[in-house]
This record gives sequence, C-alpha cells and structure tokens, in this order.
Amino acid sequence: MGLTLYELLSVAPAYEERDRQQLIARKLTPHELPSLRKQSPKLPRDLETIVFKCIAYEPGSRYSSAGAVVTDLQAFLEDRPIQARQVSSVERFWRWC
Repeated sequence: MGLTLYELLSVAPAYEERDRQQLIARKLTPHELPSLRKQSPKLPRDLETIVFKCIAYEPGSRYSSAGAVVTDLQAFLEDRPIQARQVSSVERFWRWC
C-alpha cells in the first residue's frame, strides 16, 4: 500500500527496474526513495511522513497494522496530529486555532 501511495503522489514508478529479478534484488537491499516533497513542495509533510513510514525498510519502523495506517490517514484528513510524527506544542496550538 505504501508504494502505491508513493507512486500515486510522485506520478512515477518507485523503481526503474523492469526486470523482475533486479526488482526483487533491489527490494532486498536498503534503499532510499527520493523525497516526495522535493518533487512536489506543496505536498504536506504529514502525508509524506505517513507514506515513508509505510515503506520503511526496517519492519519495526513501519506501522504495526493496517488500522494504524487508517488512523493516521484519518487524522491527516481531519488536520489532527498524526502518530507517525511528534508534533510540537506550537504546532498543536496552531492546529487548534
């Protein structure tokens, strides 16, 4: 789901490899995808954070369940703080206003 969101937001494939074996090998090694916000600066930081938490290389860094992803996406849509990123007191106050 994370890679699908990434590709929808970047309007490009996450990986350039066309050969299945190369793609599988690429997925098995640590990698960094280009920042979505560099491609589209107006993209909200929280949305990018959600996407990158979904596709994190280390399993412990990913969401623990699909429900957790849904919760963060719903919070994002409602302009509430997401769990994937800690919000400062100033930002919390700004959102409240």
